[in-house]
Amino acid sequence: MIHNYKNHRDLPVWKPSIELVQSVYRLLSILPSPEEFHLCALIKKTVVEVPASLAKGSKKATSEAEFIYYLDQANSYLYALKAQLGILSDLGLQTPRKIIDNQIKPLRLQIFLVKRTIEKTRFNDIS
Repeated sequence: MIHNYKNHRDLPVWKPSIELVQSVYRLLSILPSPEEFHLCALIKKTVVEVPASLAKGSKKATSEAEFIYYLDQANSYLYALKAQLGILSDLGLQTPRKIIDNQIKPLRLQIFLVKRTIEKTRFNDIS
């Protein structure tokens, strides 16, 4: 049986991924100096790829395994985003650490739980 998330907006991780994008964009809009421009561009690209991967997976995946691939992609972008925001945090900004702790970590857990639900359903169908 194929996953039940044909509409990306039905994914339990969709709304938190969009809220993460909004938080990151708000953070980047108040950075003190333009020297971080290149890093900001990378962060913007990375954060947008999280919901983009979820949307692509819900539309393109033809199997549970393929959908899980897209969930893993979203999770990979979250790891990269965590590293990028960690750099800003190391520069003395407090907000990136809050985003990592309050949004990225919970979203990674939610993605893991969606994967587990799909895998459990998939293996139950086999037995």
